[in-house]
Amino acid sequence: MLLNFDEERLVNYCAWLVIATGVVSIISGYFLATPYGRYSREGWGFGIDARLAWFLQESPSFIIPCSLLWFNDGRMVLMSLQPNTAVLSMFLIHYFRRSFIYPLWIKNTASTPFFIFLSAFFFCSLNGYMQGQYHLYLAHYPEDWFQSYQFIFGCLIFLSGFAMNLYFDYIITNLRKPGETGHKIPRGGLFEYVSCPNFFGEIVEWGGYALASSSFVAFAFFFNTFIQLGVRAFYHHRFYHKKFEDYPKNRKAVIPFVF
Repeated sequence: MLLNFDEERLVNYCAWLVIATGVVSIISGYFLATPYGRYSREGWGFGIDARLAWFLQESPSFIIPCSLLWFNDGRMVLMSLQPNTAVLSMFLIHYFRRSFIYPLWIKNTASTPFFIFLSAFFFCSLNGYMQGQYHLYLAHYPEDWFQSYQFIFGCLIFLSGFAMNLYFDYIITNLRKPGETGHKIPRGGLFEYVSCPNFFGEIVEWGGYALASSSFVAFAFFFNTFIQLGVRAFYHHRFYHKKFEDYPKNRKAVIPFVF
């Protein structure tokens, strides 16, 4: 695959666009929650089954980097750029679970408005291209990157966040027993400190990824995730307080003791 400055500049433009969407989320989130799940409302297009929507919208983040690897002499990349593919593997591990496993956990949820699905599909396609293109063909790490503090601590932070995100996603999706509807107050562990520990885990996860990558494109994604999940957590936190009179007053929204 021929590389030139224009291609690298395109990836940087994508990163700035990802940052811009995070900034827009702060502004739009001030007025209303993104209308899917418990916040679904009319006027945002016809609904799509939540499981199907989640699979279709998230899978480009896994499929596009894999396609870039497959169609552009990926075997040479794997052999010659090991730090690059090790970093990208973190991204792929997360999105394999998000795309092919997490949708199977979703229960009794409202349909996803088509406009929201389309926006998520576009973002995941953009981000999948950006992360894959950069880490496979544009990034150049020193030979001793595996021994660097950035990579070692980044991996440890990523794995810690991934484990938290996985565990608390499982707890939340299994709060309801078969046939039950409505919402319950999650309890135990980090739930005693924040309303959305699964979001906290994902923020930690991408912070570790950004550190291990030490790149602008990884930071852009971390920034966007922090904003998007922070806004979402704020609305979840407010929802719980409005719905349950006995909801614990000392809990924060997403970051223990802070927010």
